[in-house]
Amino acid sequence: MTDTPTQDVFAAILAGGRGERLWPLTRLARPKPLLRLDGDGNGNGNDSLLGQAIARLEAAGIPRNRQRIVSELRHATALRQDSPDVELLLEPRGFNTAHSVALAALAAAREAPDPILVVVPSDHVIREPGPLVAAIADGIACARSARRLTVFGVAPTGASTAYGHLRAGARLGAGPASALTEYVEKPVPERAAQMSASGAYLWNCGNFVFPVRELLDAFRRFQPEILAAATAIDTILRASPDKLATAEQAYAAGPHVSVDHAIMEPAAAANLCAVIPVDLKRIDAGNLDSLGALFPADAQGNTASGPALFLDSQGCFSTTKGPLVAVLGLQNVVVTVENDVVLVCHRDRAGDVRPVLAALKTRSRGDLL
Repeated sequence: MTDTPTQDVFAAILAGGRGERLWPLTRLARPKPLLRLDGDGNGNGNDSLLGQAIARLEAAGIPRNRQRIVSELRHATALRQDSPDVELLLEPRGFNTAHSVALAALAAAREAPDPILVVVPSDHVIREPGPLVAAIADGIACARSARRLTVFGVAPTGASTAYGHLRAGARLGAGPASALTEYVEKPVPERAAQMSASGAYLWNCGNFVFPVRELLDAFRRFQPEILAAATAIDTILRASPDKLATAEQAYAAGPHVSVDHAIMEPAAAANLCAVIPVDLKRIDAGNLDSLGALFPADAQGNTASGPALFLDSQGCFSTTKGPLVAVLGLQNVVVTVENDVVLVCHRDRAGDVRPVLAALKTRSRGDLL
């Protein structure tokens, strides 16, 4: 870890995702960053996922007045209630992370002559944040000295198409950073298997550190339409924020893609990036099944959040804040109890609840969305 001052460092917390795959825990009025999962194991109580991300950035030396929550206008009220002391950077509507990062970079560029921007997600549960906090300090040092767009990589656990794959090259100075020679976002299965077999790749864990000048240069070079769209919204936010709701069309310019596809893949090919390995144990709260890993399992592999009774059942997960969930004679089932909805599905279908949402819309039950 490098002891690096952070007075010129700002942070963007990406909090735009609604998290439809986590319904009914998430709703239109309660997006995924506001999900509470019975604490994170580090004395943070029942903080939201967003609150936990804010706390990790504070531990990295970035106070709340230099953090920005980037999200959609429709979530503004709920986000302010959850984290009233962190400034919101609002988009008229979410168009993936490339737009969000460009908007955050423009805001940071006004805050300091040569700022550094740390970009983190708000949908990870990290019960041991120490390695990430240390890696952020190393990333800040690398961004300053090497002027590279820096990403953190974790050791893979097998072949996967769900992560960006990072190949490290020569070391950059005395620190842990290396040149990033290849960045492949979510490869096809055959390519993922080859990468896994080679042992030469890390997985992107979704956290970045950018020197803002170089990041904006990369947008000008690789995605000028996205930068122009973000500039239009940045102008509205500074001059007439009341007009933000009518600015969606202006913001929609350029491809609606992740910062990984838009910037990191071409920037890595142009030798503009660095990678820092980090021993990070995290859980991506992507769907209801993934939440089961947050809780201890019984001898039959059942896990629960809230009161539960498993009888003659294996590999099940239940979550409830109210009534007891009793599961009898079932295997690999997820039971979710949330106020006015009970969802029961096979674990293999836990990430595929959108047909339920579509059915509710056709039945005029938008109140449950």
